[in-house]
Amino acid sequence: MTKKATILVVDDEESALQLIQEALVAAGYEVFTAGDGAEAWATLQSGAVKDLALLLTDLVMPKMDGMELARKVTAAFPQVRILFISGYADDIVYDHQDLAGVSTFLPKPFDVFGLQKRVKEIIGR
Repeated sequence: MTKKATILVVDDEESALQLIQEALVAAGYEVFTAGDGAEAWATLQSGAVKDLALLLTDLVMPKMDGMELARKVTAAFPQVRILFISGYADDIVYDHQDLAGVSTFLPKPFDVFGLQKRVKEIIGR
């Protein structure tokens, strides 16, 4: 039996968070969730999430946005891949070249199958 890849999903919109979690669990991933970047960072710092493969985060959130969270995560866990999601223009992501090697972008709205396909491509499962 192969080990499931672990994903941390961060979105301040509860319905989006739940939909993403359900889609990724259905695809066979172990999924942790957080409602904002500060909560996600606290979860990672607590050690609750082991062997994180992917941070899937919204860009625009209160307390700590997705870009700041991604910088912290890549500094502390350089092996983690980043998938940004947002309903805003993808120019935000491409303005941050320091994360270009570890990040990709999926615009909202997206369908469940598109999400699952993108995650599979990034994680390589």
